[in-house]
Amino acid sequence: MSVRLCEGCLKPLGPMDGSYTVCMPCTQARQKAAVSGGSCHCGRAKRPSEVHKHFSRTWISCLRCLGTIKQLS
Repeated sequence: MSVRLCEGCLKPLGPMDGSYTVCMPCTQARQKAAVSGGSCHCGRAKRPSEVHKHFSRTWISCLRCLGTIKQLS
């Protein structure tokens, strides 16, 4: 039996997570980022991604909550 990992925090998913790919704490973090205007509030649990660029906007996003960690330009 293979252990499934959460896409947000890379911790093993429990039996109550069913067929989901994200654990409940990461789901709550994603909901908070969506409601707060797209900014990350993960604190020490944040997982920075590579630098994203779209036209003149450049930013670093969080892989846990999918929010913006830092606006570069």
